[in-house]
Amino acid sequence: MAKHVPQRMCIACRQMMPKQTLIRVVAGPEGGLRLDERGKLPGRGAYICKKQDCLNKAIGERRIEQHLKQRFLQSEVNALEKEMKKLIERETSPAAPPKDIIGRDAAGRTVRVIKRAAEKKQKHGQSK
Repeated sequence: MAKHVPQRMCIACRQMMPKQTLIRVVAGPEGGLRLDERGKLPGRGAYICKKQDCLNKAIGERRIEQHLKQRFLQSEVNALEKEMKKLIERETSPAAPPKDIIGRDAAGRTVRVIKRAAEKKQKHGQSK
């Protein structure tokens, strides 16, 4: 039996997606607009895709304020936009390949070299 995957809707493009693929924005109980990367902060939340178009639409059309049922200062919205852009860049940029990859085998799988601690010490002249 397949495990249940929670679904949430992006407030900009209105597509249903797995909760883990979206960014949660929270209006905290004491006020203020915060980015909730873990999805655990208290307060009213709204979900946005990790796409630049959705971010622009959510901020430009004031959809964040509509869904959170609260008005925010422009400085708070600008700070949130800056933080979300950094998160989107970090998530969408290609990661640097690990340094221990040496190539691919005949089946196309990645072949890695796993160095043992003793070999590393010996290489660096720290052997006993």
